[in-house]
Amino acid sequence: MFDTAISGAQLVFPGGPVHAGNIGINAGKIAAITSNDVPLEGKTRIDATGKHLFPGVIEPHSHLGIGCGAEELDIDTKAAAQGGVTTVLFFLRQPTAYDSIYAEVKELGEAKSVIDFSFHIVLMTDEHMQAIPKYVEEFGVTSFKFYMTYRGRDARMAGFGGQMLEFTGIDDGFMLDCFKAIAQHPKAVVIVHAEDIEIVNRAKKRLMDAGRDDMEAWALSRPVFAEVEGVRRALSFAEEAGCSINILHLTSKAALKEAVSFKNRNSRMFVEVCHPYLVLNEETGKTNLYKVRPPLRKPEDNEELWRGVADGRVYTIGSDHVPRKLEQKMGSVWKPAAGAAGTPFILPIVLTEGYHKRGLSLSRIAEVLSLNPAKLYNLPSKGDLKIGYDADLVMVDLNKEYELSAKSIEQYSDHIIYEGMKVKGRPEMTMVRGKVVAENGVIKSENGWGRFVSR
Repeated sequence: MFDTAISGAQLVFPGGPVHAGNIGINAGKIAAITSNDVPLEGKTRIDATGKHLFPGVIEPHSHLGIGCGAEELDIDTKAAAQGGVTTVLFFLRQPTAYDSIYAEVKELGEAKSVIDFSFHIVLMTDEHMQAIPKYVEEFGVTSFKFYMTYRGRDARMAGFGGQMLEFTGIDDGFMLDCFKAIAQHPKAVVIVHAEDIEIVNRAKKRLMDAGRDDMEAWALSRPVFAEVEGVRRALSFAEEAGCSINILHLTSKAALKEAVSFKNRNSRMFVEVCHPYLVLNEETGKTNLYKVRPPLRKPEDNEELWRGVADGRVYTIGSDHVPRKLEQKMGSVWKPAAGAAGTPFILPIVLTEGYHKRGLSLSRIAEVLSLNPAKLYNLPSKGDLKIGYDADLVMVDLNKEYELSAKSIEQYSDHIIYEGMKVKGRPEMTMVRGKVVAENGVIKSENGWGRFVSR
């Protein structure tokens, strides 16, 4: 007798076969996996006949907290759960020591979140770099973000709660020292926003001096070459330092080619793509609504990134979730606010555009959305359908068609970049450590079910 028995599902194993079976859950863990001819009994029984059961989606790239702060740990984690996300990783960033904000946000998350969570720490100061051993050993954080764009006038950012913070900026010497410090910890990884900000700043100035204030100018101000050069330099520094590195939100076929050219020399090099760059492009995103950083590229870039997902050049897919109100993105295109809410839409977008439209296998989808981020970011007992793993599961009706709409999901942002988009493949039930937290768009969990995951 199990706590919960799920029967009749098509089980989607990352990188493996899809076959009919049953899952038994005890104490929040997967305790049994059987074929359909071996029935399981449970105190709670869930009939999943005709549905596919995936490991829960792990969102590797979120900026939770920069909109309204603590309340996003409530409303945006509920929205994430409705989309099949069971674990979210988001950023702590401030130019002072992280001890207090780490403790504060961890406590807030465990009081408000309905899904599990962990942090990436942004490195900006020598104090941060010197504290890396403490962040790994005491905080349980093994991923460290480096913004190559935090230089000169761009050395400012929104911290938790949306407050704009400024600092003195960084240089290449600091970047190399940070990478070397990270290399001392075998499970640690540097994650990089790779754009050459000096190229960006001069291009931006030329366009502003010419009176340009439109989305085409936004794209021209951050050209593909700035990304390619950023990727090249980041990977060269990682190679010199001997650290693992993940290039975040890669946008272009040229940058992907540059990244892959290093793979033969550094097997610990990884690439992340975020779903806006798989689906949207400069032809479909012509208003400030679609202002993201880096900018949207061309349709041929969309297709090459999909090929990269299919053949393994792309390791993970995230969303770069940025909680914004529409008003913040309107007005001049040169205003700093950019980004879009995206966590709840990862699975529907990838199923629609990847599986249904391009024939991407379900097992590959489970790899890039669950198993690979769990491996890269050292999330123990997550990301797979295995005995002893957390029962983080999402049940999907692969053939359910519906429209994405901001009105259909409660989150901090009052808009979405996929308004009216028809998708196929609906997450119907999301389970975190054996507990149903969302079902058919309704939240079933009390606040505070989510736990901080020490890595």
